[in-house]
Amino acid sequence: MSNPNSFAGGSHMSNLSSYLSKVKISTKFTVINIIIIISIIIIISAAMHVIVTRVLGNYFNEEVIVKAELLQKNVEHLSERADNLSGFLSESDELKNIIESGNRSSGVRFAKSAMASMELGYLAITDSSGKIIARGHDTEKYGDSIAYQATMQKALKGEKSTGIEEGTVLRYTLRSAAPVKNIRGEIIGAVTLGYNL
Repeated sequence: MSNPNSFAGGSHMSNLSSYLSKVKISTKFTVINIIIIISIIIIISAAMHVIVTRVLGNYFNEEVIVKAELLQKNVEHLSERADNLSGFLSESDELKNIIESGNRSSGVRFAKSAMASMELGYLAITDSSGKIIARGHDTEKYGDSIAYQATMQKALKGEKSTGIEEGTVLRYTLRSAAPVKNIRGEIIGAVTLGYNL
């Protein structure tokens, strides 16, 4: 029969055995305790990672969904409000007179007053080509054209519309534009208004 210590790793086992028999029992307990503590730390860390990832992940997902729904409802409410207000203002005789006369100072007063009373973030008055007569939100900027904006294009063709657009003064706004018609039903300009996003 062969000696169990004669295989390749056998001498190492006997050395380990010999070493362990010489080590004090308190040292053995210390090593075992350290191994147990390290194992517990690894297990707890893994469990905490799983718990935090799942629980907080679900929590944040639910928060995002709730906030997205609130934002959508808010945008829908503001869209409806802007649509109603642009239609209301487009019927104003004062606005019609401002557009027909091209009176910028009266246009600025009208726009600022409407913005304040209707709690708007944006209001502009244009002629029939989409050229700005007056703005309530940036009173010194006028004469430029916003005819390229989708809502304005529809308004200048006689259709009221509402949407989110990028502007020249304000980055993104929820805006509604409505045509302004004279007594003969001809489109003489437009009013566009809305809220900063």
